[in-house]
Amino acid sequence: MTSIKKSRTEISFSEMYDSIDESDKLLIETRILMYRFLSEIEKISAERGLNHKKLAKLIGTSPSYITQLFRGKKIINLNTLVKFQKALGFKFRIEAELPGRKVGKEENEKMAYALADLPVFRRNAAAGVVVKEESPGRHMKIAGVRLQKSKRL
Repeated sequence: MTSIKKSRTEISFSEMYDSIDESDKLLIETRILMYRFLSEIEKISAERGLNHKKLAKLIGTSPSYITQLFRGKKIINLNTLVKFQKALGFKFRIEAELPGRKVGKEENEKMAYALADLPVFRRNAAAGVVVKEESPGRHMKIAGVRLQKSKRL
């Protein structure tokens, strides 16, 4: 019975995603990629006890800009990613994901957190339209992962 529900969910998500215009799809993909980078930066910062203010000072920007990045209000650029690498002393490892390659549990969790901050698109069957809503936040369950509010840096 679970596999039947999963199939229906996958079909519904696919139908909903297909009904979104290309500019919104691009924004979703951009934010997912950005959150992958920010997730790694957040881990390293937390290990070192760095809050947004300290992190901003290290890369020469404002704490407000750092907060906006982590909340998804601004899109990170490559120059800022390089500043994070230099300031925190690490390098990002880039790997292409090919179609058909299985994704592990850790990657699923990262994706779930990334999706939690994206706008929600709901299909209004009566009106025959897709409605864009605000982000559901990190209090919901996505892809089998229970999301909790993250600790602020």
